[in-house]
Amino acid sequence: MADFVFVPHTADIAVRARGRGLPALLRAAALGVTAASLGRESLEPHRVPGTSPRRVVSEGAPDEEGLLVTFLNEIIYLAETHAEVYTDVEILSHSCEAGVEALAYPDPGLSASHSVKAATYYDLKIERDGEELTATVVFDV
Repeated sequence: MADFVFVPHTADIAVRARGRGLPALLRAAALGVTAASLGRESLEPHRVPGTSPRRVVSEGAPDEEGLLVTFLNEIIYLAETHAEVYTDVEILSHSCEAGVEALAYPDPGLSASHSVKAATYYDLKIERDGEELTATVVFDV
């Protein structure tokens, strides 16, 4: 099960993602976007055999929060433009300087029922507790 939960928010959707290290946090937040687009409270990550992944490359950012938002917005853009729903994400590399390179695995049997427009910086902060990272991301819908 992907490590995210929805949190109450007045007008948009907010997802609290957790991960052991930044790659796991990026993956959990991306799967939270997918769950939101499907109108689900949870999502079991999976890959469909025979379906090729989509390459995701996002720009660098001045900090990890910016890297998270930039990556999520690239996932949202690709999902919208290719009419795909990504049910798993593999982070290949990441750095604030170079950005994030990942593979997003679509499930051709699914289609989004809700539009997620963008990840925002609203109240965004990555919190650290040892190796565990947590971030609450608000999405425009």
